Amino acid sequence: MTGSGGDADSWLLLAAARRGDPESLAALYRMHATDVRRYIQTRVANRHLAEDLTSEVFVRMLRSLGSVSHQAGKFRGWLITISRNIVIDHFKSWSNRSEIPVSVLPELGCFEVSAEQAVLRRQLCELVWDGLARLVPDQRDCLRMRFIEGRTVAETAAVLGRSEAAVRQLQHRAMRRLETFLEPQEISA
Repeated sequence: MTGSGGDADSWLLLAAARRGDPESLAALYRMHATDVRRYIQTRVANRHLAEDLTSEVFVRMLRSLGSVSHQAGKFRGWLITISRNIVIDHFKSWSNRSEIPVSVLPELGCFEVSAEQAVLRRQLCELVWDGLARLVPDQRDCLRMRFIEGRTVAETAAVLGRSEAAVRQLQHRAMRRLETFLEPQEISA
């Protein structure tokens, strides 16, 4: 996350919020909302849904004001953990629904996609997401940052705490492993 305030500032604001200062909550939101929304949006691929889930992150943060304790340098990690759990909860509940809200459907623009194209595109997306889920976390995070979030090798290296050469190697290994998951499987009769 790249918010303008650091973890120390965030913990001070959280302490002020515990004492009833509403402005400190607003400051925390301003500091972290963009990064939380970006994190969520890369996972749900829908801007409106990401905004809704981002709000839920801050609601959960507010609910846990009395129970969370200061951990040096861990505020952003705490928000990301909340975000991750909310995304997981969303997909668990979403997979049990039999309908798709119209707001979740992609806009078709000026051209129409045939039903066959839409099904094939959806199957391909599901296949890629399933393949990504099967990667080890470092490989999955590397590919997510590089290709979904559009980060540079240098930015990815900084986030992962690795050298640029190590990130290139990690990306290469992740792509090769993902490729094996996407290869057509022989069906034995």
